[in-house]
Amino acid sequence: MTEYHSYHPETGAYVATGEARLDPLDHQPYLPADATLIAPPDTGENQVAVWADDAWTIQPDYRGTEYWLADGSHHTIIEIGVEPPADALDEEPELPLYPDRAAARSAMVAGIDELLSEIAGQVPEFERASWPSKAEAARAVSAGAARADQAAMIAGEALTSGRTEAEVAARIIAKADVFEAVISRTTGLRVKLDEQLAAESDPNKYEAILEAGKTQAMSLASELGVEFA
Repeated sequence: MTEYHSYHPETGAYVATGEARLDPLDHQPYLPADATLIAPPDTGENQVAVWADDAWTIQPDYRGTEYWLADGSHHTIIEIGVEPPADALDEEPELPLYPDRAAARSAMVAGIDELLSEIAGQVPEFERASWPSKAEAARAVSAGAARADQAAMIAGEALTSGRTEAEVAARIIAKADVFEAVISRTTGLRVKLDEQLAAESDPNKYEAILEAGKTQAMSLASELGVEFA
């Protein structure tokens, strides 16, 4: 019995072995298309015999193999001769919350802005813009050294709020002291977190840095009597 060995017409990959029929005229084995009488070599796992240039070769065969890379990209091998890269992962990796330093810094700035928003509350922007001058006026009134415009500013708010000028000045000063302390402390916190992020190149550690910063911000808010979620 004479055997023939068929291969894929495009890839040359070994397909199957069959029994060759004899030609009725010359009694020689009849060889179908895309086949050879030369037996393919033995192959191991993830290998395939490939017919090319009138000879068999053994090629890597990972067709159907799925893998992931560290960046989370998913890949499936569909061609003979292609092997998974050395850094291939069998499972989808858990990606860092912040893929790069810029994303981590944006989240940090947003967190600090949230703290400041809690302090400012629902006060309109135009009113917040007057806080520095009001604080200066309130301190001047409290010290008995107010200019006419400063005294008028505090007197105007006292008239509409139903409080005395001294009460209005004291209230403004108390709020200003808290807000200025928050600005000072949050600026220090931002600088500290900025430095920590700049010194760290592993994105997987950015989340821990910001979580520690959030804990510090919450502690700061508590110290200043501000509720901060």
